[in-house]
Amino acid sequence: MSASQKRISIISTAVSMLGSGKGGGVEREIERFADLLNSEGYEVVIYCPTGSHTTANAKTVTVEGSLEDYVQYKAFDDEKIATSSVLSNIIMELNKDLPDLVLNFSYDWLALYSSFIFKCPVLHYISLCSHLKNVNEMILKISDQFPRSIGMLNKEQMKTFPGLNTDNIFEIGCVIDMSFRKFEPVSDNFVNWIGRISPEKGLEDALLYAEKNNVKLKIAGVVQDEAYWNKLKERFSSEIFEYKGYLSSEELSEEISKGQATIFTPKWNEAFGLIMLESLACGVPVIAYDSPGTRFVLGGHEEIGILIHVNDVDGLCQAHNQIYALDRKSCREYVETEFSEEKWRKNVLQWINEQMI
Repeated sequence: MSASQKRISIISTAVSMLGSGKGGGVEREIERFADLLNSEGYEVVIYCPTGSHTTANAKTVTVEGSLEDYVQYKAFDDEKIATSSVLSNIIMELNKDLPDLVLNFSYDWLALYSSFIFKCPVLHYISLCSHLKNVNEMILKISDQFPRSIGMLNKEQMKTFPGLNTDNIFEIGCVIDMSFRKFEPVSDNFVNWIGRISPEKGLEDALLYAEKNNVKLKIAGVVQDEAYWNKLKERFSSEIFEYKGYLSSEELSEEISKGQATIFTPKWNEAFGLIMLESLACGVPVIAYDSPGTRFVLGGHEEIGILIHVNDVDGLCQAHNQIYALDRKSCREYVETEFSEEKWRKNVLQWINEQMI
């Protein structure tokens, strides 16, 4: 059967409406996968929470139900499963008319368990590190019973899952669209911070960096935790930061390209951090807290970024003095070489074709 005759259904993240920005980088990955598979001739359907919208070239089916809690707000041993959740409703809806393959983007025990429910191949795109015990256990079971049906971003992410046989995991990698990334060889007097505004993203440390070094911090991203954001606005002078809101990829490229650096301060295990690639692609070096994802991108590449121990605010602030030793042209070239569209496209299609019946 040719690709044009096959249907792939995508399970969206269930923590937020697709297109809201509150799901983080995985929202963009869903759209990227959908567009790629559509271009290959597959019929693509995205199942997502009611209120979602997308620019992806795919049909959407919106489903009612309560949103899942964010992983960072759950205890490691949390085993609660909400039977009226949007995710459980998506699974029931999908099971009425199964496609040729299901591609799941939801980091959730129930979504993973669909491998044992659906009578068709199920692939799971895992975009987070180890955070929940029941998810870890299900990943181990699925990877043993359905080898390479689980895809992860890189080896550093895989290492966070205890007992995982990495030979049974498909390494997908990551990519960004370079076509509109604006390269600026010379910077202005500001630095960037980009991400969901939530405690685990560590925005307060980037604000301390700006305060200590007397440099403007441009902030872009959706406000996920209003109380946290309000406390930061009370604590820090508005003179040191400028909030740009949630920006499209094109708008983001325009805003950040003249930054001296992007400050990336995750206080949890970050599996990747697409923001780093978006910055490097514009020639903007990255100063980041050491985490699996940041280590994967910046480790061994001292010419494009600086890794700092998590919560070492003094070290973070002092890194400002090293910015001009970083090479903006090398930043751009690194992304073009290591995270090419061709390489990622080949990986995704190999993963799909391996599992497609």
